[in-house]
Amino acid sequence: MASSEGKRGTQRIWLSPWLPLFILFIVIMSWLTVFPVMRYWVKVDSATAGQIGDMYGAVNALFTGLALAGLFYTITLQREELGRVDIALSVKPGIS
Repeated sequence: MASSEGKRGTQRIWLSPWLPLFILFIVIMSWLTVFPVMRYWVKVDSATAGQIGDMYGAVNALFTGLALAGLFYTITLQREELGRVDIALSVKPGIS
């Protein structure tokens, strides 16, 4: 849903303040339902479920490493941008 502002061509996207709570509710309910579904409907015992989880351990480490690399890259970009802003502000007369 988008509502238009007073200026032409400018739109402000409206999001419900309940959206984060709804997403949190869905995530928690998903976590709470995985164990009973795997235990009673799919008939997976704890040892097999542990082996399935161990198969994805490397993928978990990969995504964690990529997230950390993305964080360092973001910090580097912000540092460069702040340096450019500092130079631009020091060049303009009358702005301190």
